[in-house]
This record gives sequence, structure tokens and C-alpha cells, in this order.
Amino acid sequence: MSYTIKVHLNQDANPPFALKEQVSWAGAKWASGGMHEGNQSFTLTMGDNSSGGLLCHRVSDGECCFIIIGMNKGKPWCNVVPDLYTTETATSVRDTFYGKGFRNIDSVLVEEHQKTTSMGTLVAVKFFKTGGYKLGANVNLFST
Repeated sequence: MSYTIKVHLNQDANPPFALKEQVSWAGAKWASGGMHEGNQSFTLTMGDNSSGGLLCHRVSDGECCFIIIGMNKGKPWCNVVPDLYTTETATSVRDTFYGKGFRNIDSVLVEEHQKTTSMGTLVAVKFFKTGGYKLGANVNLFST
């Protein structure tokens, strides 16, 4: 049975963040659900419970954050990676969550996570629906 996570992105950041990269792995696929006044929705469909995806959002001034979301061992998980260098890609960050990567996935199996970037933007991810095969999560990018 496949898992689906509907991700709602809400933001009031000024300037607004724009999607720059979408990466998925282990058979997962992203689909865009549209955009309205800077808010976006995405759907991540996964063939099993050991896959996920990553969204990279950047601002014209260079501020960047990655939102990682997925399923592992039947549980939803998420993480936020702020303050990335412009040379870092979604694939290079994704690899730090597996094997002996310094962000090993087993240490981040949480249903909500938030961090503040060095430029003061609060990046928060929280699952609001966690049971079954159809899940939901909110991502908020708010100026503080």
C-alpha cells in the first residue's frame, strides 16, 4: 500500500521564499497542488514506508531552507535544515540523513520540527494527520 502526504506551505516571509528544488527518493514522487498568494501545496506519494522527499526554498537575498518529510518504519518524520550554502544541493543534503550521515534519520523521527534561520525566519513543519496511508503536514515560513 502506498503512502501519501499532502503538504501545505504557508508563508508571510518578506521577501517570500520560492521553491527551487524538489527531490524524492526510494520510489517517491512529488506533485504540485498549486499556488495562491505565496502559499503552495504539494503531494508526496511513496510506494512504501521507507522513502521521502525534500523541498528547497530560497529567497533572492540568499536565505535558504530545506524541508525534509517522509515515512520510516511506518512513522511519519520531518526535519528542517536552515542556513545552507548556495553550493549545497537537495541531493547532497538528503544523503546526510542516511547511513553514517551526520543527520542520521533514526535520530530525527519526529512529527514536528522547527528552526529559525540566521536571518530570523521561523521554519516549522508539523504533521496534522498521522494515521493510515493518507497523511497531512503544514509547513510555515514566518518572519520573526
